[in-house]
Amino acid sequence: MAAAVADVVSMLSSANSAVIQAGVMVSRRSLGAPLLGLAEHLGLMVATSSMSKGVFPERHPLALGVYQGAVSPVNVVEVVEGADVLLSLGVLPTDLNFGGFTAHISPTHLIACTDTDVTVGLRTYREVPLAAFLPALRDAVAAGRDAVLPAEHDVPEFVSAGAVPIHAERLIAAVAARMNASHGLIVDPGDCLFASVELPVPAWSISSAYYATMGYAVPAALGAGKADAEHRPVVLVGDGAFAMSGIESGWCAFNGVHPIIIVMDNSGFGTQRPMRDGPFNDIAPLAAEKLVDVFGVGKGWLASTEDELSAALDEAFAHDELSIVHVKVPKGSISPALARLTDALGKRV
Repeated sequence: MAAAVADVVSMLSSANSAVIQAGVMVSRRSLGAPLLGLAEHLGLMVATSSMSKGVFPERHPLALGVYQGAVSPVNVVEVVEGADVLLSLGVLPTDLNFGGFTAHISPTHLIACTDTDVTVGLRTYREVPLAAFLPALRDAVAAGRDAVLPAEHDVPEFVSAGAVPIHAERLIAAVAARMNASHGLIVDPGDCLFASVELPVPAWSISSAYYATMGYAVPAALGAGKADAEHRPVVLVGDGAFAMSGIESGWCAFNGVHPIIIVMDNSGFGTQRPMRDGPFNDIAPLAAEKLVDVFGVGKGWLASTEDELSAALDEAFAHDELSIVHVKVPKGSISPALARLTDALGKRV
């Protein structure tokens, strides 16, 4: 343990630039506090993975956002891939975490801390558990150092462009402007998951980002709401996934959980269309906002323009019961994140 800590401190000290990437094992081992202390005492930016979004508070001044290869914004990619040292803490090397193998990380620049081992360049320290290593590293760098904090992140106010169609990036901006520390984010796989890399959450975020199982988010709102009554779930789900498990929103209300469910309806399986389009991507339309009438509880809204979206979200975030906001997005419109991914994958085949 001591040798691993000393080696990592030495490599970080000699680097001109360094970045931390925090993975899902930081969350599973409840290491959020030592991660925060480590980042603040070193003054290093912190990226997360798709699976660990929210493990580091994304509105903290040192938050960089999600690094997911080509899925991520260019500025995030440049900072992570251009760093002299990348301190990887509990990141699982999955295809989705690294944007379908579009990540470019040099092993010589990598400090890889898994749940059980620490690898610095070509040197591996066995049986150094992350749960013990991360607090020890934090303590080592904190000695004699004051925390370093740049200016805080500001989330821009969302200003409607009027009676114009809603696109994914504008939906994300509208939701981000309304979320605060009393909300948790739950995201379903699909373009909602890709688009959410640009939604800085103030508290936690969960998703099925390992197996990418569709239909996860609405039922997850029930579990999250019962486990953490202090944070109201905000759910981002596509129309295809909502057709699979949207009925579970009624069980949320029945069990005293009142999520804000935002259905991004792009008329089918929009993530697949840029890769291979066809009638198999079309699904039957569903008036998601009318489910509240079936349940006899809650309120629903249909939004097809930015003006309607702004009004619906204002009411939904103020409403204290089940809220379903059905957002119509033009067919074929995809998020910038999905566009970046499909462009990068297209260059590989």
